[in-house]
Amino acid sequence: MSCEAVTANKKNHFVRSYIFPASYDFTGFEPEMRIAASEGASVLLTINSTETANGSLAQVTDNTITFTVTPTDLQSLPNGSPVSAPWEGRFEADVTSPGGIVSLLEKRALSVEKGV
Repeated sequence: MSCEAVTANKKNHFVRSYIFPASYDFTGFEPEMRIAASEGASVLLTINSTETANGSLAQVTDNTITFTVTPTDLQSLPNGSPVSAPWEGRFEADVTSPGGIVSLLEKRALSVEKGV
């Protein structure tokens, strides 16, 4: 899959969008993002189409998949070492078709600077 990936910081929310050509339609697809301390480590936070208690959510609109992680969910991640340092981890994002086929969107490093 070929797309444009865009990261934004909107009111301290981490927002990651994947914008595909207009010919793509993701109706019925299920997006999911998993955040962990390192690749293969236990998942600390999962964002999907079911809103978390803190309001984080993954959404599909036509040809765009957007993950929004709230400041409260970001603050729930462990502190960096030392505590004043950013927390360094990884995220992996994918989308599952109505037929159950999982397609990886991206996996990469994530750095969260906390207000300590």
